Amino acid sequence: MTIEFIEEKNGSFVIEDDGMIVGYFAFLPSPEPTYAKIYEGDWLDDEEPYHVVHRIASYPDVHG
Repeated sequence: MTIEFIEEKNGSFVIEDDGMIVGYFAFLPSPEPTYAKIYEGDWLDDEEPYHVVHRIASYPDVHG
């Protein structure tokens, strides 16, 4: 999954502290192509919408 794809889905989010970006994550709505085929299991309900969190990053000194 590319950054461009995430941007197209408006899924990029930053976390700020006093105006400084200290973290980033991608939060994307379904469907998630990676989850189209699940091995050795099934979704409980694959018709309901869901979201997926990708690419979590933060400065090591930032907590909470």
